[in-house]
Amino acid sequence: MASGNFKDAYESFASLALDPQADGSAVGDNMARAIECLSRLNRVDEADAFREKVIALHADNWHLLHAAALSYFQGEHAGYIIAGEFSRGGHRGGSRRGRLSRPGDARRQAGTDPQGTGRRQTGRDDGRRHQRRARPG
Repeated sequence: MASGNFKDAYESFASLALDPQADGSAVGDNMARAIECLSRLNRVDEADAFREKVIALHADNWHLLHAAALSYFQGEHAGYIIAGEFSRGGHRGGSRRGRLSRPGDARRQAGTDPQGTGRRQTGRDDGRRHQRRARPG
């Protein structure tokens, strides 16, 4: 990564993170570095699938689960929705914008989570009218 060759660095860190025999404490760091490389390569939309693959492979490793939670917290929250599927990062035309602020927001915004119907979305009129109070005097 120091030389700026993020494609090769991603391939190296991804192979280390996806190795079933990898050192338990190093897997999380390798995953985080691979996601950083994806970000530098402007491939943010691939980070979720990669992260979920690593989590599925090392589901019993608490070091990795902690690193995965941090990567969700520190990563890109904005994205777009096309055909009901949320993808992180930017997109040009033909989509709705979306922003995730809590776990499960992607399913709620796509309309596939019936439990999330009570959540108010930013920028929508919720029916409340705000009135100014008359100033005394």
